[in-house]
Amino acid sequence: MASMVGMMVGQCGNQIGAAAYGALHAERPLPGERALFDEGGHARAVLVDGEAKVIGALFREAGGPFSRANAFAEDSGRGNNWALGYYGPRAGNRIVDRAMEALRRQLEASDAYRGGMIFHSLCGGTGAGLGSRMMEEM
Repeated sequence: MASMVGMMVGQCGNQIGAAAYGALHAERPLPGERALFDEGGHARAVLVDGEAKVIGALFREAGGPFSRANAFAEDSGRGNNWALGYYGPRAGNRIVDRAMEALRRQLEASDAYRGGMIFHSLCGGTGAGLGSRMMEEM
């Protein structure tokens, strides 16, 4: 089955991405017609943020399509600082490595990869800096 993978980065990206996936999940198309969901109805998405607040809220909602195995958050936050989003709070931005590994697993689980989407902030701090870094790594 052809598939797409989404990446949601930062507060803005996770909130907008969750709304988009939620709307698509609610449509309940015929089996095999959901490129953004696996056969079990779970979103083909990787969630990334410098703090756990927004990602945690997505998992508190019952029946959500996201997998905890593909959600990565740190406790440090980024203080709306683009450079901290891009480089991380300390040497070696491990959240990037973990998110890229999850993305690789999502791609390998697909029979035919058609493309992807990334939801992130274009200006500001974490979402813009971390989103830029994730796009560069991809």
